[in-house]
Amino acid sequence: MGYFPAKQVIKTCSGIDAVKVRSCMTLFNAVSPDDIFQEVLDAFYGGSSAASGTVKTLRELLPDFDIVAPDIPFDPVEALPFLRGLCMNEVPDVVVGTSMGGMYAQQMRGYNRICFDGITEADRKQVWGMFADNDQQVNGESLFLQYYDQVIHFSGEHRMDDKVIKDVLVPLIRSIVK
Repeated sequence: MGYFPAKQVIKTCSGIDAVKVRSCMTLFNAVSPDDIFQEVLDAFYGGSSAASGTVKTLRELLPDFDIVAPDIPFDPVEALPFLRGLCMNEVPDVVVGTSMGGMYAQQMRGYNRICFDGITEADRKQVWGMFADNDQQVNGESLFLQYYDQVIHFSGEHRMDDKVIKDVLVPLIRSIVK
């Protein structure tokens, strides 16, 4: 994968440094796509970043919305307080979490949430789950249904494509925020 062993990067970078590494890899990959930049993103951040295709497409399809999508610390011990603080400061109308972010979105109690692939009775009316019909990586629908009942199915795989964002996610966000 490049010039250093993967575990060494994790040991060396934590907290804000890990966020900086992800931001740099995302920027470098956007400016000059290279396998090494994407490999770092895939290895340490699950391929996810604030500059993801989902964020880009949401910004294009919801130009009248302020889409806040910072890079999130990889470590849940750091990520959850970071996200709670972000929500307190930004007071979002809806929190959208995909993949690992879906787990984090579940924890943002008191806010409307859309979780991809979440637990109190009070939260039940504020949480939607979206599940792909051909997700080969995760199938958390049965667990989700133990706690929530607002389920939306879409045609696709683990990661949303532009069509799913446009035809399913954007209308759901608009119906929540109305």
